[in-house]
Amino acid sequence: MSLTEEAPFDAGFPPSPRRQRPTPPSWLKPALTRQVRHLNDAVPLALAGVLGLGILLYFALPFEPGLPPSLLLSGLGVLVAATQFWRSRRRRWLSLVPAVVCLGFAATVWQAQDLGDHMLEEPAYNITVTGKVQNILWRADGPRFILTALQFPTATAPGNLRTVQIKWRGSEPDADASRALLGQTVQWQLTLLPVRGAIVPGGFDFRRQAFFKGLSAYGYSLDAPRILAEGPRPRTESWRQTIRARFVERLSGDTGGLATALVVGLRGDLSARAEAQIRAAGLAHILAISGLHIGMVTGALFFLVRLLGGWLPRLSLRFPTHHFAAVVGAVLYFTISGGSVPTQRATIVVAIAMSAILLSRRPFSLRSVGLAALLVLMVQPSSLVTASFQMSFAAVVGLIIAFRFAEVRAARDDRAPRRALNYVLGLSTSSLIATAATGVFALYHFQQLSLLGIIANVVAVPLTALWIMPLLMISVLLVPLGAEGPVLWLAQWGLEALLGLAALVSRFDAGLLTTRDWPPLSLFLASFSLCAGALPVRPFTALTAIPAAAALVIAMLSPLPLSGRGCTRGAGPSSLYRLWNPSGQCLCCAGKRLRQRAVGAILQRHCGSLRLGDLRD
Repeated sequence: MSLTEEAPFDAGFPPSPRRQRPTPPSWLKPALTRQVRHLNDAVPLALAGVLGLGILLYFALPFEPGLPPSLLLSGLGVLVAATQFWRSRRRRWLSLVPAVVCLGFAATVWQAQDLGDHMLEEPAYNITVTGKVQNILWRADGPRFILTALQFPTATAPGNLRTVQIKWRGSEPDADASRALLGQTVQWQLTLLPVRGAIVPGGFDFRRQAFFKGLSAYGYSLDAPRILAEGPRPRTESWRQTIRARFVERLSGDTGGLATALVVGLRGDLSARAEAQIRAAGLAHILAISGLHIGMVTGALFFLVRLLGGWLPRLSLRFPTHHFAAVVGAVLYFTISGGSVPTQRATIVVAIAMSAILLSRRPFSLRSVGLAALLVLMVQPSSLVTASFQMSFAAVVGLIIAFRFAEVRAARDDRAPRRALNYVLGLSTSSLIATAATGVFALYHFQQLSLLGIIANVVAVPLTALWIMPLLMISVLLVPLGAEGPVLWLAQWGLEALLGLAALVSRFDAGLLTTRDWPPLSLFLASFSLCAGALPVRPFTALTAIPAAAALVIAMLSPLPLSGRGCTRGAGPSSLYRLWNPSGQCLCCAGKRLRQRAVGAILQRHCGSLRLGDLRD
């Protein structure tokens, strides 16, 4: 038989069987289909988590890595990832993991090297400093002046300082004289003090926070500054200071401080007692300008411009003016509020949400939150280890996960009682979810969690959204005209009600859960559980609760710190303290300007039962 087209060539080998993929059971196919679709939506959030691993790697190192080796390592990681990306289609996304980790590590090293070694190491007394007043922070005991562009005499230069915070301890200036210094170049006789580190080993590191903020030292002066040159006042800071001055002038006591904190992000006019009551009542998120505040402002502008667009149908139909109004409002609010990390996240999410609405997509999803996290971490990698970043993103991710899995579809009911009940239930559920998502982070950073905050938020959130914030935003628009008085008078009633609610709830000690210090491993496992919970869909979600349970078990079983861990370091010479632990060993530490009662409280909290003796000279 000759070879023809009808008779194909057969060498006598059996045909190779095709490799067939195993087919999942029919009951599992819908879940897998949803899982694949959901993973595509959660890719930015997963990349943000991988980027965070590289940032954590930097903070875990016991030494400071150099910039050239870090950039070389990142380049090699990107090169390997690019090679594997095009070689294997199935493992394409997994090949990005080492590259993104290297990028996060290199970005953190870049930020640290860009700041340089600017921290003050030793106190510097009675030195003449020339600098520019960049900002003014208001406190109950007087303003703090932020000086930049520092110049020192050559013989007494304490180092390459970037920014210092100065308290005027002499004749207290009035508010007008203090605001007049903003933007001016002054010469000041100062005493500079280094920023202290953690009070206890493993505690909050004030020095690290100041380093990444660019703050080199604290200081004080007994003399008035001498103005050398009048420079242009920063417009943004000048506008913030003007709003703050009008609010404090029109509103008395803590109401003015609360209004200032809600609008321009300056909390110095709020008394320590009122701030402690707000935190104990579980309402601290109201003080932090975040998604709640940005959502109120942008939502009001969105629907207001959309309503007014009905008078100009041609313009409103051709151009999405309400979308642009919402984005512009978010950017303006971001500018006057100081631009903290939660505000950055909320502004980015609003911009993405408005773009999604224009493209007929879901406005709020894990994709928008993941993109916001990626942008914030690339610009400020050090923000990953701050409580504001962790708690703000944890609350948003928790809310999106919970409401996606609940698949709640509210039935349309025109009856007012039914709508009011749905609103209260939705608000209570949101408060419960946010408290659960941020609870571990609150216990780790602050060792306390308000359980009654769920009830307090049911009243505080609508009070803030429907009364306080609209009136404060209207008053901000009326500040240039000097006509904000009547509006602030109406807002004062809501501010007093909010402060009264915080004072009432904070009286119940049973609603405040306090714990000892948690180990970092518990925080890592809880964060992993939250991020992993955003990736799968039902019925796989229950598996992500295993790391969260392990975090709680490790926190409960972790041993108390060693006896010497309570030794503290202050800012001046005072006493020596002698410590005895149960085994009879004697430990000594130098305390500086610390009362014996304060040291005893610290030791009781971190070291268990110890006896304290004072060895005063």
